[in-house]
Amino acid sequence: KLSVFVVTDGSNWSTAELVVLIAKYMGQKNLLFSITAPILMVLASLVGKRKEILKLKTSLQVDGSKTAKILNWSPLQLPENGVEEAVKYYLIHKKNSRQKN
Repeated sequence: KLSVFVVTDGSNWSTAELVVLIAKYMGQKNLLFSITAPILMVLASLVGKRKEILKLKTSLQVDGSKTAKILNWSPLQLPENGVEEAVKYYLIHKKNSRQKN
């Protein structure tokens, strides 16, 4: 029997939470602002993007508990540490690619 294994780190961050975390590790201020869903939908309708906004505002959560249990798997590090490492890697390689040009 075939099975699909979905692997997650167990975190359920919103896009805004992830942006705030990335900004923190980049040493930048986050420039997010809050807007209510009804106002956003009106603005999206005015520019013909209602369908796209509906997709973006819908929450996506992946449940990897079955995979973790069957494979006895857990992430090697905390999700926040992974984001921090990814940002550091990006900043180092962004700097190096600028020096090559």
